Amino acid sequence: MNRLLVILSSFLICGCELVVVGTRADFATQNYVEFNQKSALGAIYLFKAELDSNNVPAASQMIKQEDGMAYLAIERYEKFYDIHRIKRMISLAEITDIKADTLSSNQMRYNLEFNFRRKLFFNALKVENNWFITDMGNYE
Repeated sequence: MNRLLVILSSFLICGCELVVVGTRADFATQNYVEFNQKSALGAIYLFKAELDSNNVPAASQMIKQEDGMAYLAIERYEKFYDIHRIKRMISLAEITDIKADTLSSNQMRYNLEFNFRRKLFFNALKVENNWFITDMGNYE
């Protein structure tokens, strides 16, 4: 009985040190991405957030041509089908892996993995001070 009491009391006293989930230093070193167009990855996250909230018209505003020119309204309307296809693939899916490639000082390519299985690439271009998506699709 005394042994059981000693073991139980030692677990209660030292129990906090047996399981350590994380430290404050871990939280300080994590990278957070703001959902805005001030960074290429932020623009992609904002695009995904718009798709997650079923706001395809706003998501289509974040897409530009490869030379940085805006699409005409009829061209954006024709892109709705492509955007809806991307939405069906990644809607409410967690981003599980990100690989970045700098193409130039104002162009980035991101390979994103969603739910450990779906892989898509996004090309982003900096136009004036905001980032826009210029191309997207599957990659392997």
